Amino acid sequence: MLKRYQDLKTIVVTVAGILVVLGASPTQATTCVDAANAPCNTALADFSVSDGTPDFFFTDTDAGQSQWKFLINNTAPTGPSHFELVEAAARTPFRIDGGAPTHSIRVDSSGRVGFGTSTPGDNLHIKDSSFPTVRLENTTSSETWDLDVSNSSGAVRLLNISAGTGPFEIEPTATDSSLVIDSSGVVIGTDLSVSSSRTMKREIEVVDSSAILGRVNALPVHQWQYKDDATGSRHLGPMAEDFHSLFGLGRDQRHISPADAAGVALAAIQELSSRLEQLADENAQLQAEMAILRASRPGMETDTFPGWD
Repeated sequence: MLKRYQDLKTIVVTVAGILVVLGASPTQATTCVDAANAPCNTALADFSVSDGTPDFFFTDTDAGQSQWKFLINNTAPTGPSHFELVEAAARTPFRIDGGAPTHSIRVDSSGRVGFGTSTPGDNLHIKDSSFPTVRLENTTSSETWDLDVSNSSGAVRLLNISAGTGPFEIEPTATDSSLVIDSSGVVIGTDLSVSSSRTMKREIEVVDSSAILGRVNALPVHQWQYKDDATGSRHLGPMAEDFHSLFGLGRDQRHISPADAAGVALAAIQELSSRLEQLADENAQLQAEMAILRASRPGMETDTFPGWD
């Protein structure tokens, strides 16, 4: 309850029950409210409230409406200082702890919101000297993700905090249109590098390149276009179902990994190269035998043999 008014010039209670406190003029209100008859610090503001846990309570007499209050330091004397907006149903949708830095939250005249900055440059602007971060935490799935800017590299990173992994990163040296997703699919602007280090792999096995070549020969290859590609672009390649059935590679029978396609092609090429080398060796041996035969039979080129024209 409001116990005392100091240096009070005028109190007006309207018909609607609104309390208006005025000073000598509407811009000179110097009112102090003290619930414990303690000295008020009117130097801090035109209106001052002094109490152990000062608060303002707003009562809406309309049925079914929430009741609200501003509350200051509603904890034990040794608890953290804070300012909060509390609903009478014991919900606290807004709180600021004592010691929060200047411009912790700033809304400028254009409605742009800044965190850590007095001059937000966009609809939402987060500024920090150490890993400015947005955190997304789902309490149902117990998954937590961070989107931040790295201190060391300046890269934008998407981090899975729950798993301790960083599956996505954009370096500041990335060029324009490095990655574009449009109606035709995903476009890589420069180079695509697929991780393939031995240190990242397990269950490494030698393949039978001859068997791979045989499966490549059995693999149907078609021209086609994607149903949802509005550009009508044509493509050449196998169907994922056929590829998976023949090679058993990849995540499922609806996708083909570029690494798997390249691996199959390389194994088939190696087998063809090996067979060509074998044919070349056989041909060289035949040529050598023919040379010996010619040397042993002068004029052999003009000889005729049964069945030869």
